[in-house]
Amino acid sequence: RAHTGEGAERAEFLRTKADLFEHLFEYDSALECLDKAIEGEPLTVGHLMAKGALLRKVGNLKGALQAYKRVLEVEPDHAQARNFFSQLYDAVVRDKKEKDAMALSELEEVQRAVFEYEKRGKWTEALQTLSREIEKRPHLGELQLIKAEILEQAARFTDAVSLYDAIITGERERLQLVRDAMRLRKRVLREHAVELEGYLAEHMADPNHAASALKSGVKHERRY
Repeated sequence: RAHTGEGAERAEFLRTKADLFEHLFEYDSALECLDKAIEGEPLTVGHLMAKGALLRKVGNLKGALQAYKRVLEVEPDHAQARNFFSQLYDAVVRDKKEKDAMALSELEEVQRAVFEYEKRGKWTEALQTLSREIEKRPHLGELQLIKAEILEQAARFTDAVSLYDAIITGERERLQLVRDAMRLRKRVLREHAVELEGYLAEHMADPNHAASALKSGVKHERRY
């Protein structure tokens, strides 16, 4: 409990520093403090909302969109975050679709299609869209990460972790993709440990399962 108290005090201190840096127009330093506060308390919606507000202020609308999306993953009924997410979605995605549709990359094109379902909480449709796109574009490993995150939002935590495992063991030559999968997998395990107890007990001991290769995956990553 003392450790928890210390973590909360540190987060409050970092938020105060972030406010100070913001008033001094030192926005990069303010964001660093907010990121550290979020790292210490990843489920504290106030930190995420503060980051979203600051990113909007500096014009990083895509970053703000992701911050509000994370708030909705933690607290799906957060009205203010949903309102901001909808506003930014219109500004970032729809405006880009109308003004510069031909310039969209393959990945952005798929993200745009999936976002239409994701922002409405239509996880089945989002997953169906992704599955079709993954079949058509197997070279885009990032689509697997998006699919795993949507599985997580849909509360299908076991499926999400299983997919992260597959990415970690199947994409060894794409280090950034592997690192992202490891980071996201770690977050799911931390936030949903109880729901995943059965999965981990069954698969971590199975030498034929992807999860059993995580230790070697961690070693592989640490060499870089």
